[in-house]
Amino acid sequence: MEPESAAAAGRDFPHAARTTCYIEVYEDGRLTHGDDQAAYERAVAGKSRLFAVWPGEWPSHLFVIDDLNEFAKAHGIKHDQNRTGLEEHVHDVE
Repeated sequence: MEPESAAAAGRDFPHAARTTCYIEVYEDGRLTHGDDQAAYERAVAGKSRLFAVWPGEWPSHLFVIDDLNEFAKAHGIKHDQNRTGLEEHVHDVE
């Protein structure tokens, strides 16, 4: 059985939900968990793959994180004005 696509779930996928558990699978088969910037950078570099378990009403489903851009925006690694409502801007400090 193949994991489902997080990208196919679209914006409904709960990337930032506290109930979403992330699994990182390294090239050598090691497994860890986490959703930090280092995991994102390893996945972008092709050194690991990210998966997530999204608990359903009864069963839980395994998803491959196949849209790393959405993952990064949801975790604040990349700014997303639509999610935050905040426009990027420069602060002048004297």
